[in-house]
Amino acid sequence: MRNKKDEKRFEASENVGLQQFHILGAAGCIGNTLGFLGNVIIYGWTVPSILCAVCALVMLVVTIWGSVSRHVLRASYIIIVMVALMEFPMLYYVYKSGTIAYMVLAIVAIANFMKKKHAFIFGTIAIAEDICTILLTYYYPVHIEPVTEINALSTTLCSFIVTMISLFLITALGSAQQRRQKERLEAMTEQLRSAADHDSLTGLYNRRYLNHYMEKIMGAAHADFYTALMDLDFFKKINDKYGHLFGDEVLIGFADIMNRYLPDDGISVRFGGEEFLLVLPQMTEEQVRDLLEKMRQDYKAFGRQKCGEDFTFSCGIERYVADMEITALFSRADDKLYQAKQKGRDCVV
Repeated sequence: MRNKKDEKRFEASENVGLQQFHILGAAGCIGNTLGFLGNVIIYGWTVPSILCAVCALVMLVVTIWGSVSRHVLRASYIIIVMVALMEFPMLYYVYKSGTIAYMVLAIVAIANFMKKKHAFIFGTIAIAEDICTILLTYYYPVHIEPVTEINALSTTLCSFIVTMISLFLITALGSAQQRRQKERLEAMTEQLRSAADHDSLTGLYNRRYLNHYMEKIMGAAHADFYTALMDLDFFKKINDKYGHLFGDEVLIGFADIMNRYLPDDGISVRFGGEEFLLVLPQMTEEQVRDLLEKMRQDYKAFGRQKCGEDFTFSCGIERYVADMEITALFSRADDKLYQAKQKGRDCVV
């Protein structure tokens, strides 16, 4: 089970630069501490070992400071400059080729955690310094530490293990961050898509989605469906009498009634204002009438419950026939809705 702190650490809403800094800090502190311990085990408490301890402590302090203050760019550069231009060249000069893996690790850190325009400059400087250090070690070696053959082997193994662990941490933590970012982006994309397709007040589909849906369903073989276009009777009077907030409550209540009886393969749409539309595939006219009658009774009961009077709606039903245009389908349903209003409302045509 994923730890809650890990969840927060890789939360996609967290600043991306801070997430990157957490990766650098974690890999750097762990790698540097392991390197220091390895150095103490192999050589004891010598000057280079103490210098490694100081670097590990500075790295921990800078990591904490960068996380708390959010000065992650400055903190990252301090860490990278310290290891790439000071600590790792020093270790190579003392222990020679056994620590060359650290120099490679420094270049990886520069490439991953510095801004691209700075990474090229710092990378060039680090490589040039590393080359000079290698040449200096070859022509003017120092003998601060008595590096025996067994010590040289131990140093090589230690630097290899530390470098591999650091690279693993950078890769694993970076992948975890990318996965979280991807999941968050997909969720946000889905939220935006949903917001674009739904009415913000009622949660029903809107005209935008309806057009896409109708193109799809009308293009299907053997398409057979009814559309029911409804208008809430005297809705303006309800708004004027009880206020617009109550009017919104009525719209939301009617949307809930629509969804209560909506078949699984149908959709409910806020067509505009107080007009609503049902698309009802694979239903007979009798089934459509029965559905609308249940909605009519529920809407009346809703009005009686809210303010002691019956609320009603008028409806025009139209059946889709092959090769009918969307505009024609809606126009015919609208004509029948108009007829229902002319008949005194609270009826279905």
